[in-house]
Amino acid sequence: MAGDPVTRLRTGLVAAAATVVVGAAGAGIYWAATMPNSGTVTGRRYHPAYTDTTTWCHTAGKTTVCTPETDYHAECWQIIYRGRNGRTGWACVPAREYSTYQPGDHYPHRVGAGGG
Repeated sequence: MAGDPVTRLRTGLVAAAATVVVGAAGAGIYWAATMPNSGTVTGRRYHPAYTDTTTWCHTAGKTTVCTPETDYHAECWQIIYRGRNGRTGWACVPAREYSTYQPGDHYPHRVGAGGG
């Protein structure tokens, strides 16, 4: 890294932050790719809607600008299930479908097996 010590430090910090972000994204992709898309229902859970706010700050020279980002998360009627591979999966389903699932049922319902 060329330049003065401050520039080298900033460049190193940016590279480290990029590595963390790419690593986290890769872990998320791996998790999604290995999550089963069907299995035996092990539980149900309701999550009400909520919002969360993250503040992102960007520095250019001596100026730092921070911007809040608010994310809305819709309510989730969650079905939790275990796939044949032993991994746990989950899915948010409509409220009317939620009550049709009980532990031991297959997710998703098989055609003709009731519930949808």
